[in-house]
Amino acid sequence: MPTIKWIGTTDGLNRYDGYTFTTYYHTSNDSLSIANNQIISLCTDSKGTSWFGTLVGLSRYNPVTDNFTNYLLPETPFQVLAIVDVAENGTLFLATNIGLVSFQIANGKFTIDPKLKHLTINTICRINDELLLGTSQGLYLYSIHTKKSEKILPQILETPIASIIYNVQTKDYWVGTQKKGIYRLSNEWQILKKYQIDKSDTFSPANTVRVLKQYTDGQIWIGTTEGLFSFDPKHEVF
Repeated sequence: MPTIKWIGTTDGLNRYDGYTFTTYYHTSNDSLSIANNQIISLCTDSKGTSWFGTLVGLSRYNPVTDNFTNYLLPETPFQVLAIVDVAENGTLFLATNIGLVSFQIANGKFTIDPKLKHLTINTICRINDELLLGTSQGLYLYSIHTKKSEKILPQILETPIASIIYNVQTKDYWVGTQKKGIYRLSNEWQILKKYQIDKSDTFSPANTVRVLKQYTDGQIWIGTTEGLFSFDPKHEVF
């Protein structure tokens, strides 16, 4: 049986079953349509449920009825920029423009972290019982159990962070930033090296990272505002 693939766009959500595409749109008079046509993030949780972050809140796909259940804060529409499933707690952690938001799957309750609500959280990377948060003002480390957060790496405190990955081969972290390229970090949160795609111009669009992805061959793919690049960590070549 073909694997279902979801493709989020700025004009609806596409579902591909291996044979055909089905596109889902928001309809103002249909509460079971997806919350918004602009799909920003996607996540399939440990139980196989598909969740979608939109421009105004969170949507869950219901496969039996082929529709959606929407979870919104009516007085505070919020952009869900990334979703991380913490299965053992029955919680989704949401990176949003109103800070770090936790969502209890069982009761549909949102909790906004009061200490981080002044930040836009762009990305989340889970590290065991902690979350590494890429924000509009640098990096924060958040404890899932104690719910405490701390700023790390003051050297890039004011730098907006767009994407974070853990490199399983080199056993370190790669942090994509807006306008300042990519930082490679050790497990002790030390900056090992800074990389820029366009070394001739610090503010080149090529150095504004949107997303980082690593595949099994070790190559890191970098989506920027100028296009797509690949990077070989072993030989340090773009």
